[in-house]
Amino acid sequence: MPKLPLEGFLLTPVQRICRYPLQLSELLKATPQTHCDREPVQAAASAMKSVAAQINEKKRRLEGLQKIALWQMNVEGWRSLVLCKKDLIKRNFYLFRDQISLNLATFLDCDDGKDSSTGLNLKNSWKLLMIGKEMIFTCKDRVAKQSWVEHLRRPFNYSPATPEERRLVRETVCRTSKVAMPVNL
Repeated sequence: MPKLPLEGFLLTPVQRICRYPLQLSELLKATPQTHCDREPVQAAASAMKSVAAQINEKKRRLEGLQKIALWQMNVEGWRSLVLCKKDLIKRNFYLFRDQISLNLATFLDCDDGKDSSTGLNLKNSWKLLMIGKEMIFTCKDRVAKQSWVEHLRRPFNYSPATPEERRLVRETVCRTSKVAMPVNL
C-alpha cells in the first residue's frame, strides 16, 4: 500500500461510492492481524459493502422503473401489460388487449389428459381461474411448464414504487420526452 497522507485516501463527493469498499478492503489487507484497528476496519469494510449494495440495488430499480415509464409512452392505448396478439403488430408498437391480475386468479396445475371441465386434451398445461373466466395455458414441453409452475407457485413479492422513485421517474420521462406525464405512475 502506498504511503499517502490521509487526504490522499479521501474521495471527492462526485466519485462513486463503490470505491470506498475497495479502499477499505485494501486497508484491511495492509492492516496486521494483531493491530488494534483491524476489527473496526473490518466492520467498516463490511458496512460499506452493504451500503454500496443497497445503493446499487436502488439505482438498478430506479433505472428499471424509468425504462418501463419510457416504454409505456410508446404503447398505444396503454392500460397495463399482459396479453397481446402476435398478429396485431402495427409499425413498432404491440397492441395489448387485456390484463390478468394474478392476485385475483387461482393457479391450477393440470395433469396431462382430458380436461373434465372443457373436454379438451391437455398436455403440459396449467390454468388460471378467475371469477367467470377460465384460461388454459399450454407450454411447448414439460421443462417450460415446470418453470411456469414454479414461478406461479412462488409468493408474489411486490413492493410499489416509493414517492421518491415516482418523482425521479417523472423527472426523467419529462426531461427525455418533453411530454406531460400522468400523475399515477
